[in-house]
Amino acid sequence: MRRAHVAAVIGVLLLLGTVVAAGCSSSVEVPNVRRLSLAEAKRALAERNLKAEVSSELLDDQVPKGYVVEQKPAAGEIVDGDTVVSLAISAGSSGVTVPSVVGKDVEQATSELNSLGLQVRVLKTTSSEPSGTVISQSPGAGATATPDSKVDLTVAANLGTTEPTATPTPAPSTSSLVSGLVVIDPGHQARGNNEPEPIGPGSSETKPKVASGATGVVTRRPEYATNLEISLKLRSYLQSRNVKVMMVRTSNDVNISNSERAQFANRAHADLFVRIHCDSSENSGVNGIRTFYPPNGGWTTAISAKSELAATIVQQRAASSSHLKNLGTNVHTNQTGFNWSKVPVILVECGFFSNPSDDRLLNSPSSQQAIAKGIGQGVVEYLRRTK
Repeated sequence: MRRAHVAAVIGVLLLLGTVVAAGCSSSVEVPNVRRLSLAEAKRALAERNLKAEVSSELLDDQVPKGYVVEQKPAAGEIVDGDTVVSLAISAGSSGVTVPSVVGKDVEQATSELNSLGLQVRVLKTTSSEPSGTVISQSPGAGATATPDSKVDLTVAANLGTTEPTATPTPAPSTSSLVSGLVVIDPGHQARGNNEPEPIGPGSSETKPKVASGATGVVTRRPEYATNLEISLKLRSYLQSRNVKVMMVRTSNDVNISNSERAQFANRAHADLFVRIHCDSSENSGVNGIRTFYPPNGGWTTAISAKSELAATIVQQRAASSSHLKNLGTNVHTNQTGFNWSKVPVILVECGFFSNPSDDRLLNSPSSQQAIAKGIGQGVVEYLRRTK
């Protein structure tokens, strides 16, 4: 009888334990949903059995309207399933800085201004400049404008010797210009090339000429495509600051080896060679942005110090602008694209394609813009320090 009683008690305790266990949600890691749209953030949280709640709206100059500015709990925190994540959503920009588009083709200028939420009105005038070239702008470069504000562009029309239909305004002061030439290399290409090439001038050691890169663990997008998208946004940012830019490639359908990319920058006598990549790891939990530079030794002794300076500045700016985890800077040895370079060079790993949260951010247009802006800010600061 006593045994039966004990058995019954044990059975009740086991049943209670099962009920309690069933009522407890398993722990999950909060993903990074900053700079995702509200819909994208909700989906990312739902995949982790988490709930989303909009707690506030904030004016933000870097995050587009309707995208996530802040989250609580923060990314990386371990919480119970069904936890509510509070989201602060961007209410739009309080103002944007008008870039200089003087000297550019009107179509390019219009595209750059529209991407900042600015409207454009074109005024044509006779000029010796090539037809379609922007001669002046109002407001001028550096002015602050609210979204949907209008920028007047006075454009050369080559109408002969008649009087102008608009009076050009003065061009920006040369003191506000940033001198320098930057070569941007969007890493990889649509089809890899496994043919060997020397890892450095005169080396007997070889590596494949170029790989096609990683693939997004969630988006399934190829790295080479994302690298190009970020690079083109970086080009636009730098050109808006009057930095001269040359692109190693503007298409994915190319066949350019890593040594050829470096030699392209050498021939251009670039002040800085910026290589844009995305990272990957066997550990899907690894995430963040980091910047590499060449070592002080061997082929890269002469360019190491300036490269390290550029990497340090760019990494700080890019991590701050993107809100990605700051993984700092590191020396990268035996990298063909570094060893062949005769000009200062850095490689920015913009995030991890192997991490679901980073993958989504890397393929979000607003996050790409934030990454490009941060890299661009760092490049401009580097040029100002070294020119």
